[in-house]
Amino acid sequence: MSSGSSNSPIAARARESSWDFAQNVAHIQTPQDRLAAFLEAVGDHGLECDDAWILGSDWTAEAAARDSAELLSHENRPTAIVAASDEMAIGVRESARRLGLGVPEDLSIIGIDDFVLSGVLGLTTVRQDVAGQGHVAADLLLRALLDDDESTETIVVPTELVVRESTGPAPH
Repeated sequence: MSSGSSNSPIAARARESSWDFAQNVAHIQTPQDRLAAFLEAVGDHGLECDDAWILGSDWTAEAAARDSAELLSHENRPTAIVAASDEMAIGVRESARRLGLGVPEDLSIIGIDDFVLSGVLGLTTVRQDVAGQGHVAADLLLRALLDDDESTETIVVPTELVVRESTGPAPH
């Protein structure tokens, strides 16, 4: 039994987007499953992601800002970055600002979670229903404990792509 937002809905939401914000894309990731979903969506849209552009940061804005600074300082840089969390995306945005890059004019940025400040900051994100995930997980746990339920059922909680000001047409 498992619950949560699987890669499938995140990849599906990414595939539904027009991806007109990118010519080539980088990814700042932590969980391997979010990387797999990202690579699936990139491939579906015929976009490039150089292996050197897959950055392994921890979950903090500070780490994402540090790790993305070098990537963004090169002339050959991505036109979009998808971060594994909104907090990480906020760090990338700060790194871009410090380098004088406009968001979204020079770089589009997408996060995942719909963190409490994401709306205020205009961050495009994949919204997850965290409370819904918690309810489903608690229900599965209680069923397993009380009913001796050994189900291998997987429940996927829906996600939603929330487009805000951090994405725009890819620069030419």
